[in-house]
Amino acid sequence: MTSTWPEDSQRPFRRYLSKVPEVTVLFWLVKVLLAPVSDTIADRSTGLLGLGVTTMLVATPLAALLVAQLAINRYLPWLYWVIVLLVSVFGILVADNLTEIFDVTPAAVTIAFAVLLGAVLVIWYATERTLSIHTVDSPRRQAFYWLAVLFAFTFGADFSPNGAAPVLAAVTAAVWAAHRFLRLNGAAAFWIAYALTYPLGAAVADGLAQPVATTAVSLVAIVLVVAYLTVSHRDEPSLATDASRLR
Repeated sequence: MTSTWPEDSQRPFRRYLSKVPEVTVLFWLVKVLLAPVSDTIADRSTGLLGLGVTTMLVATPLAALLVAQLAINRYLPWLYWVIVLLVSVFGILVADNLTEIFDVTPAAVTIAFAVLLGAVLVIWYATERTLSIHTVDSPRRQAFYWLAVLFAFTFGADFSPNGAAPVLAAVTAAVWAAHRFLRLNGAAAFWIAYALTYPLGAAVADGLAQPVATTAVSLVAIVLVVAYLTVSHRDEPSLATDASRLR
């Protein structure tokens, strides 16, 4: 099945209607900073309420906000990043449920969700004939996008071995270089980096001496960056910018 609009001629308009942000340095900064915040929320909530109750309490607002995201007709930075935060916490909880309740090994969880992420991307492409993260403008494309985000976070939840920060940083940099200089497909580069930046952020946070302070600083930084993006509109899909690239 092909897209409703041809991607080549209508891409600028579809990009303008996209309900996810443009990928900038600030996008990756917030993505990395989410790791210690998500870990702390998941760990503290599970310690107080238990794994099952915490999972339900996170899943409920997440489902409601995803419905709101599907219903609105434009990209809202605060809504997008709150959903990403909840998805990241939910991904950790899913991994914890599998390892603690069903005795699935962390390695098996990592492999399983890597496979699921790949399957979502294959089905997304087969259905839409594109994996563009710049034209997530229909309910179906949003569903594929958020499923991929969930599986990427769950993959990363059990993929942060001790001392892995330098290796993860090097691999992430290599992915960027391959995209920038070796023409690695943009969608492939994005999802590889997306899956790696959560364990990278978690590994960096684990190496710091003050986990509570790290979480607090990360949360404040996220709020400030999202507030800046809300006011400046720097990461909003742009019709004029994309149209100029096609000239």
